[in-house]
Amino acid sequence: NGSMENVCLFLNLANDPTIERIITPRLALTTAEYLAYQCEKHVLIILTDMSSYAEALREVSAAREEVPGRRGFPG
Repeated sequence: NGSMENVCLFLNLANDPTIERIITPRLALTTAEYLAYQCEKHVLIILTDMSSYAEALREVSAAREEVPGRRGFPG
């Protein structure tokens, strides 16, 4: 039906490398902003399981020896 011609998909799994788990949501949001503001497209963003993103942030924060925030997550 041609619906896949209008889809931009970013897929990231919990067992992907840490840097990929951090950058994928940022890339998806940046792409969505571009499509919405520059190309005047209607955009729907669905982010599921933000816990893997938060865990990746915690791993990077621990490697940089930063003090974690509340509940052990940076920020």
